[in-house]
Amino acid sequence: MNSTYKDFNNIVLVLLTVICVAVVGCRSMLDVMTPGHMPKVTANYNGDPNAAGLTNLNNLREVRTEIIIKHRTEQCDLRRDAEDDLVAYQDAIGFIDANIRDSQTMQNVIVGGAEQPFSLLGVLAGLTGGAAIGRAMKRKGDFTKEEVDHEVAKAKMA
Repeated sequence: MNSTYKDFNNIVLVLLTVICVAVVGCRSMLDVMTPGHMPKVTANYNGDPNAAGLTNLNNLREVRTEIIIKHRTEQCDLRRDAEDDLVAYQDAIGFIDANIRDSQTMQNVIVGGAEQPFSLLGVLAGLTGGAAIGRAMKRKGDFTKEEVDHEVAKAKMA
């Protein structure tokens, strides 16, 4: 019985040695057994705030890879948004610049400008003064208000 007990102890010792060598030699099993701490900031950035706290080295490495992928994806999305915004900005500024040029041209025609010495308002301004002077002056053959009233009353009586 003593020899069986020794054989059993030897078998258990050999199995434990093989298991220890497997655990120590196998990086992934060692990573699963090594404790680690997940910071709250990291868990929040990764989108799982409940993952903060005690974990293992394997999970920490997996989360690191996920964070790198998420960051790259976010940067690509932001770059794409920036490119879309640049195109929209160029369209908007191009259209408004064209409308400003058109409006400025119209203003130059109506009011005048550095490149347009003659203008509609300049021509009309001269007519306005002339019309006011002409209206104030009496021409030969024009009736005054009293003469018109007298002629109207005369026509009514006839």
